[in-house]
Amino acid sequence: MRLRPGTFMIEPKIRPDHPRPPIIHIGGCTATERSTDECTTRQAELSLTQQAVGAQPCAACRPDKALGIDVA
Repeated sequence: MRLRPGTFMIEPKIRPDHPRPPIIHIGGCTATERSTDECTTRQAELSLTQQAVGAQPCAACRPDKALGIDVA
C-alpha cells in the first residue's frame, strides 16, 4: 500500500476479543503483520490517547513520537 507522506495506518485487532491491541503505524511502515487501513492524523492521535480504543504505537516506526504524544 502506497500512502502519502504524513499519513498513518491502523492495524486492527485480529478479532474483537483478541488480547493484542490495534497498532498505529506511520504510512509506508513495513513492520505490519496484517492488512491495514489508512487513517487521518486525528484518528491516529485519538487511537493512541483514548483508553477505550487502547491502540499501541508501532515499535519500529514510532508514530507516537511523530505526533508528539507520550505513550506510557
